[in-house]
Amino acid sequence: VEGSAKKISGTFRSLKGASSFCRIRGYISTAKKNHANALDAIEKVFLGKPIFPQDYSSAEETSERSPPT
Repeated sequence: VEGSAKKISGTFRSLKGASSFCRIRGYISTAKKNHANALDAIEKVFLGKPIFPQDYSSAEETSERSPPT
């Protein structure tokens, strides 16, 4: 294997990739817990009609808060 083309199994190449994976896996997990078909749930996301919409305003507020002192 040459230089930077080395393949590393079981890891993500970037933090963004890991974050995306976790969001998708979480969505699938939520679909299964609610007895929804995972593929149907993902398809609806791409059609702009998610079955579990997220309130992004509360997520942003949580991430911007300072830790308690």
